[in-house]
Amino acid sequence: MKKYFLIVALIATASCGKPSDYSANSIADASADAASETVQRIALAYNIGITLPINKIDIAMRADRAACENAGPDKCQVLSYNFEDDKNSIGASLQLRAVPEWLSPFRDARAVEMGKLGGKVTSEHANAENLTGEIRDVAAHMRNKIASRDRLLAQINSKTLNARDLLNVQTRLDELQSEIDYSSSQSAVLSGRVNMSTMDIRYETSRGGINRVALAPIHQAFENFFIIFFQSLSVLIYFFAVVLPFALAYFLYSALRQPIKGLYEKLAQKKIESKD
Repeated sequence: MKKYFLIVALIATASCGKPSDYSANSIADASADAASETVQRIALAYNIGITLPINKIDIAMRADRAACENAGPDKCQVLSYNFEDDKNSIGASLQLRAVPEWLSPFRDARAVEMGKLGGKVTSEHANAENLTGEIRDVAAHMRNKIASRDRLLAQINSKTLNARDLLNVQTRLDELQSEIDYSSSQSAVLSGRVNMSTMDIRYETSRGGINRVALAPIHQAFENFFIIFFQSLSVLIYFFAVVLPFALAYFLYSALRQPIKGLYEKLAQKKIESKD
């Protein structure tokens, strides 16, 4: 009786609950990928280098970041940003991911926008990666897994399996569904790389003017000025602390030597006179 109920439960689970989860979405994804196999799937990545006056770098990076955020996550996404300011250099970087319809005019406008801030675009590179083969492989792998899953479902629905075989089929069915879900996630990631291009922007200090690197020795000299000054002053204080007692003693000796000498002479004179 327990065996009978176990078989009934597994059949009900496989035929009623799981097929809906085993999943219309994955079939649709695989079909869509199969239909687009003849289309070339290209992922584009852009790199732009910009030079600006030292006080405009942070302003430019924040403006570009705000433009992306204001466009909304369906059009543009900020992947990362960084601002560096130390004694020797200053710079910033921004990484975006955006749909071509938004990214293309944004990229074309960089020269004009940077010109308004006194800067310019100094380098621009584009890289194209053909993901057609990788997307095709993922789609084929997912279709094979879906076909294997459908065959197992057919075995369950035939109701010819004993309890042990039914448990094995159910276990394999869960494994196949995990693999299908993983392939579906891979397909979504690859499609995202195709549908939204990336752009890396690097903002650097203008080399034409006086920049942070050129001013670094003067800046360091000003920082060390008061340190050296007070160190020298402390040496003088130590010197006077050592010399001053001897100088004071010598001054007292010089000041009192003549009066004392005169006093001794008078005493000696009186002593001679008293003998006479």
